[in-house]
Amino acid sequence: GVMLGVGVICLLLMYRLDQRAVDPIIPSRLFTNRELMVDLLLFVMIWGSFIAFITYIPMWAQGILGLSALVGGLTQIPGAATNFIGSELVPYVQHKISKYGLVLIGALTILLAFAGLLLGGQQTPFWLLLILGAFEGFGVGMVFNVLQVSVQTDVALPDVPIATSLAYLVRILSQTLMSAVYGVILNLALVRGVAGHPKINLKMLNQLSNAKTAAQLPATELPLLRQILYTGYHHIVVAAFTLICSAVVILLVLVRHQRLGKQGASLPES
Repeated sequence: GVMLGVGVICLLLMYRLDQRAVDPIIPSRLFTNRELMVDLLLFVMIWGSFIAFITYIPMWAQGILGLSALVGGLTQIPGAATNFIGSELVPYVQHKISKYGLVLIGALTILLAFAGLLLGGQQTPFWLLLILGAFEGFGVGMVFNVLQVSVQTDVALPDVPIATSLAYLVRILSQTLMSAVYGVILNLALVRGVAGHPKINLKMLNQLSNAKTAAQLPATELPLLRQILYTGYHHIVVAAFTLICSAVVILLVLVRHQRLGKQGASLPES
């Protein structure tokens, strides 16, 4: 909490100093650009959400399904392929679908990936993790392509390099912050899970996430250990799902606003 407060104060000080600077790092005029701020907000929410998937699904495969680290890493391959497909598809459909409509499609596919984890629960098989990873990758590829171009076209030509760098910074900060949040969520769930069970501890849960060390754990305790670990991962998925749902709601409002604007513009003058 203290560090978060210090961070907010530093950001405010930076903003005040940049306002007086001849050549500011981030010109204050960018913060009055409504469309740019909307794009950056969507970047924050979507990137903060999907980082949970790519971080914890390999761990899920190892700790919950008992697979090796190599096999756990394979969960990221479908997403890498569909990320490219989603990105390359945008130029072919962008003349038919609005900007926020495309971002909405991408966000919905990421939402489906988390929804699949919630529905599959602890029994989610490895093959389903691969399919859900493909959904996640496709959505991220589509969203990135659309929003990155949007960031660059929403500002004046001299501000394009600054806006591009700012979008990158925002994505990195969002992933860093949410990774920390997910870590806290997991640790709290694990601490609560081992409480009241004298035969298990956090060290055993750490061993569970490694196929080699998991083999050394008592077989009688494995079901309980996996249930505790799954509870932690489940809480993370719920948090990420909530974040992506919030982004979808905002996008639905933006898409509706765009449609109403187009309808109003097309009405003949009396």
